[in-house]
Amino acid sequence: MMMRTNRKMSRRRFLRITGLAGFGAASLSLLDHGIAAEASVPAWTWRGVVMGADASVSLHGLSEAKASRLTLGCFEELRRLEKLFSLYDPDSAVCRLNRQGYLLDPPPELVRLLLEARSFSKQTGGAFDVSVQPLWVGLRDHFKRTPTPPPATLLRELLVNVDYRGIQVSRRRIAFRRSGMAVTLNGIAQGWITDRIAEYLQREGVSSTLINIGEYRALGMHPENRPWRLGVRGSDGADDLLDTVPLEQAALAVSGGHGHPFADLPGAHHLVHPRTGLCQPTRRTIALVARTATEADALSTACAVVDDEAASGFARDRAVRLRLFS
Repeated sequence: MMMRTNRKMSRRRFLRITGLAGFGAASLSLLDHGIAAEASVPAWTWRGVVMGADASVSLHGLSEAKASRLTLGCFEELRRLEKLFSLYDPDSAVCRLNRQGYLLDPPPELVRLLLEARSFSKQTGGAFDVSVQPLWVGLRDHFKRTPTPPPATLLRELLVNVDYRGIQVSRRRIAFRRSGMAVTLNGIAQGWITDRIAEYLQREGVSSTLINIGEYRALGMHPENRPWRLGVRGSDGADDLLDTVPLEQAALAVSGGHGHPFADLPGAHHLVHPRTGLCQPTRRTIALVARTATEADALSTACAVVDDEAASGFARDRAVRLRLFS
């Protein structure tokens, strides 16, 4: 389902999802009034940074001992997975793959994630493609040299190394079919990690929680027996919301070109189409609700690089809720 909302975006570049809920300021903290101002059930909340994004896990109705144990378990799992997928850690599995062009006996989590990414690439006709990294790096470097649109010759040169079908994946080996290829999992890994944390908490008997690892996922209902409510707003923190999204056993991801502009030019930002090297307008924002955070993350990334008609088609095909803001 797709809804088009024409609202004036904040003038600031970043888009922020804010829970209509006051999380603790740091570490593991007990909120006297729960996740919303009117809530009566205490919430324990861990906050940190995962893969460069603010992260938090809110637990409800647990003893201090169990909350402490589970938040420690979440922290350890987050750090373990970040060590596999991060582009900022030269020793991560992804960085070693990009540096060598192959990886022997790869971590099973990386194999699984790359196979899931391939599935989303097929479903979106390549609009989602983890092999977009060489294109992204090339455009970044171009705009460092000059604030002008990249020439067609440069785009053709960069696009040669972008094709998810050039990634060979098996339990024993991951390899690129040609030199110059590289992957980034930034368009799916945060959602995938969010789902792994959700699975861990479910195994531990947690039935009510809101998880934010760059993407949001809600388990169960809010402790007050209602859906969780998330507000999508501009980064300047204005009270005026772009939208309020209810979540119940679902995940939310938001994508837009506001956060990482390459240059002060229309459409010169980090969300580039892997087949054309072009961007949708910077002011355009995608909010997508899906069953899992992995699906929400990957599909919102794909929807952000295509036009409205194609984005709504992706949403219909996957039976997800899509909202477009401009």
